[in-house]
Amino acid sequence: MKDELPRVGSSRATRFGGVTPQQGRVEMDADFNEASDILARYLTAHPGAADTLEGISQWWLPQAEGRLRQVPVQSVLAALIARGLVVEERHPDGRVHYRRRVPS
Repeated sequence: MKDELPRVGSSRATRFGGVTPQQGRVEMDADFNEASDILARYLTAHPGAADTLEGISQWWLPQAEGRLRQVPVQSVLAALIARGLVVEERHPDGRVHYRRRVPS
């Protein structure tokens, strides 16, 4: 039986290029953890960044071949909030922005 690995592409710096889900395949914790690590690294590199879920999906995650697809970004953000790395800000117009938690 051939292995069905979801990882595609590669980067010299991270040795990881992205995640592509496969139909009928159960999502792996490793995929979720990789997405979480990528967002945490982005926030470390861009400490003033703040954006909506859509903006994060489009701009914070790697583009083109390394772009994460179908990984539940909202769940990844919830995990980062639970770890104390990210805060959620609800604006009066109903938009929700996520940003790095400023250490107190």
